Amino acid sequence: MVFQFKQGTTKEEICNLGKTPGFCISIDIAGSTSMKKISCKAEWMAKIKNSFQISNSYNDVEWEFIKGIGDEWMFYCPYCDQNETCPETKAVNSLNRLKHIIEMSAFEKVYFKELVGTICYCKEAYNISFAPLFSKKQGLEYPEDYYGLDIDRTFRIAAGAKREFKNKCKKEDKEYNGNLIIMDKSFYDICKKEYKKNNSGHKEQFNNYLKQPLYENGSKHEWRLGRKTFEKEISDFPNETIYYLILMEKGNSNEY
Repeated sequence: MVFQFKQGTTKEEICNLGKTPGFCISIDIAGSTSMKKISCKAEWMAKIKNSFQISNSYNDVEWEFIKGIGDEWMFYCPYCDQNETCPETKAVNSLNRLKHIIEMSAFEKVYFKELVGTICYCKEAYNISFAPLFSKKQGLEYPEDYYGLDIDRTFRIAAGAKREFKNKCKKEDKEYNGNLIIMDKSFYDICKKEYKKNNSGHKEQFNNYLKQPLYENGSKHEWRLGRKTFEKEISDFPNETIYYLILMEKGNSNEY
């Protein structure tokens, strides 16, 4: 339950507030500004609406939709819940959901704009709300929200990685199309642990599993796995290692 930081909240209450570890998920529309420049508003508005709907279609007991910031949306998946779903299982489920969402946006371009997803494991996160909303039916409400150092880290990683990929595409005169998943090392390791537990597999087998598309129209595509350590590019979080998955056509030798 969200902690309501309101008038009269005591210092003791704040000090006693426990952490809510989990997975922070960011989904962003790739090239949304360019799309708005070259498309009529009926087209780009429809694509944003459709992209939000498929992203929010997984807003269930595991994923909580938190807020939208422009063309980017934040979700949160608490590590532990009342249903006692295995945290490692939640991680793999979340990764598969993110893959499916991005594959759908890539393969159904008439209806969607390509997406970029970021997912990180957060230890330093608090289920707290500072800004109340007023509802005519229910009065003053405090919506679900999460704050903390690792929430900041997730969005710094997302911004830094996307900036890196965009700059690389620009230097090599390639078009930046998104179709990208960015993971911090902790999240990647949790997924790998779950896969090995269920499949007695090694790292190579897990990486092959990651390459497989989930969407029914994805037989001609595969996910390419990569790893990068940012030394200084992500301010306040130096030496951050990420893993990334890029959806590409099989046989395409182009790399980010």
